[in-house]
Amino acid sequence: MQEWQRVAWVAAFAAGIAMASPAAAQEKKIRVPSWAKAPPGGAELVAVDPEPEEAGPVTSAKPDGPRWRPEHLEWMRRFVETPATDPLGRYALAQRLDREIGAAAVREAIPHAFPYPAEAGGVYDRVVTLADGTQVPYTVYVPSDYDRTTPYPMHIHLHGGGSSVTGKASCFKNWGRRAKRRWALVCPSTSEGRWWTPEGDAALEAVYQEVIQRLNIDTDRVSVGGLSNGGTGTWHLALKYPWQWSVVVPRCAARMTAHHANMAGIWSYMIHGALDPKIKVENSRRMAEILERMGQRFEYVEVPDGGHKFFPELTSPKLRWWMLNRKRALRHRFIYTQLEGNDPGIIHWVEAPGLTGTLRGKLPPEVDSHRPGTPNTIELRAGGEPLRSLRVYLPEERIDLSDPVQIEFDGEVVFNGLVTPSAWDVLSSWDRTRDRRRVFMASVTVNAPGAEGAAASE
Repeated sequence: MQEWQRVAWVAAFAAGIAMASPAAAQEKKIRVPSWAKAPPGGAELVAVDPEPEEAGPVTSAKPDGPRWRPEHLEWMRRFVETPATDPLGRYALAQRLDREIGAAAVREAIPHAFPYPAEAGGVYDRVVTLADGTQVPYTVYVPSDYDRTTPYPMHIHLHGGGSSVTGKASCFKNWGRRAKRRWALVCPSTSEGRWWTPEGDAALEAVYQEVIQRLNIDTDRVSVGGLSNGGTGTWHLALKYPWQWSVVVPRCAARMTAHHANMAGIWSYMIHGALDPKIKVENSRRMAEILERMGQRFEYVEVPDGGHKFFPELTSPKLRWWMLNRKRALRHRFIYTQLEGNDPGIIHWVEAPGLTGTLRGKLPPEVDSHRPGTPNTIELRAGGEPLRSLRVYLPEERIDLSDPVQIEFDGEVVFNGLVTPSAWDVLSSWDRTRDRRRVFMASVTVNAPGAEGAAASE
């Protein structure tokens, strides 16, 4: 874990102290765990309010109006604009939002603080720039009936190999040149269609993040697919970011040889030509066997006399229905093995900096079946290099915050107590995912058994 990441965990730890203790919130003093680097001259960090206090309750012109004012929306934007390397700046903003409107109102205000820009339907060529300056071109088919107040499903098409192949050319060939009605199509480009490399992986994620911030995309209905290298890349992305996809559609793809448990819960629709001379049909047959053994939901279409091609004629109403109407679901139980390359972000509902092996997580039954007065028990196990700490987000579908939360890490209870929703959690999870359907109200930061420091609710 880098130094700034450690300090970020300190600020997260402080958010829990502040909500658990009004006195601590008033003094705004953050006790630094022993593993974190204390600032020169002492073991306390002092947070400073972003602005002087203003008197008066939050009001609205109408009884049923919003619970926030324009300045609250501005504070939310400032939180996201503040670098993660300045956790105290973020903490001060979040603390003030908690005092004035509360976490629920902050989450409700996200569409107002971060609105979608106006956009006309059509086909557009765009470029997104990565942190290292690399430019990633992509083509986006904005729905012909686009209305930014309505969420639309989206399909991401990955092109295959070849030095002259681009996302735009592949989409024009296989999907036509006109914008679609009622759904968005996105066609990124990467060198040789090597989507499973860190470069290809980063290109796809950058395009995905830009599109879901510019267009009103229903992120519960995002599918990804492609031909040849694009199909192989589809399998890679299903393993790397399984929480992003509702359906994967690999066509004439090479199979993945390991870590299949990562993609449990994703619908798969496979197509392969029996006479494919480039990527043998045995790849898809083997994947079908693996998915069946896992109990996965999938369909496999094998074309008896087909070769190595997209088979556009098989993009039938049934397949389009799969792509546009299947919804991703929260994984209450998961097994995730870290793949090489880029940081995956929030793994379902756990953030695990430094994960090198396999992480297993299990949430309690749905809230409707929760027995009042009993703890919400969360189970975690990790393999590989020892982890120092984890941040566990608490999905409302599974966690009843009126009762204590108990977290077991590698068989040991590392946290047991009540957890309070916070603006810090709402905004930091939003900033991490930019996915309005993956915004969490509360979290707990826990240390691995044997690690120094205490767990903190946030």
